[in-house]
Amino acid sequence: MTHLKIDDTADGPQVLIAGATGRVGREILSLLPPELWVRAGVRAPEKCDASQSANVEYIRLDFNDSGTFVPALAGMRRVFLMWPSISIELLYRFIDMAAQCQVEHIVFLSIFKADKLHIVPHRKIERRLEASPMRYTFLRAGYFMQNLSSIHAADIRKYDEIFIPAGQGQTAFVDARDVASVAVKALTEPGHENRAYNLTGSQALTFDEAAAMLGNVLGRSIRYTSPSL
Repeated sequence: MTHLKIDDTADGPQVLIAGATGRVGREILSLLPPELWVRAGVRAPEKCDASQSANVEYIRLDFNDSGTFVPALAGMRRVFLMWPSISIELLYRFIDMAAQCQVEHIVFLSIFKADKLHIVPHRKIERRLEASPMRYTFLRAGYFMQNLSSIHAADIRKYDEIFIPAGQGQTAFVDARDVASVAVKALTEPGHENRAYNLTGSQALTFDEAAAMLGNVLGRSIRYTSPSL
């Protein structure tokens, strides 16, 4: 049940999902209540099938093109934001523009324990949000389990190996769908303002253990090669 009070006088969406076709963004769109009118920021809105969701308005939002920022942000009260691996200065510009457009609350997809990793861009972005007049929620997510079936899928499929320089460290893999569920709560319920959440799975695994589990499911030997940096 959503707790978001929609402004009946508003003439359009009030929530912007940036990166709406991304791993977490698309899950957020599927979980938001159908009575909530949403603006989905994507690079190519003409490629999106708007007929699938009557409550979603697709709009061009390209973080490499600051000219798309104001049209996407205009009228928004809440924004889901992630770092799309662009110049951090461009994302700073987006945040500053969001404040100028009177956005009230930004839910930012960060990384696990970003507050302990001061050199990573995510912590710098968090600081920018903390210094802004807007409220914020930081979702400090662990390693997505979906990475194994996407960016690492070719190595597993072709070479039967997981190729990640993680040594023997343990990772509590998290499901992107669970992260999206928390994002929806932060966007639609009160009580999450100016808070940070570390989001992980319930079990910490080494990549050797993850490889063994994959092998059991796939019916063949999968190895973790533990490459150096």
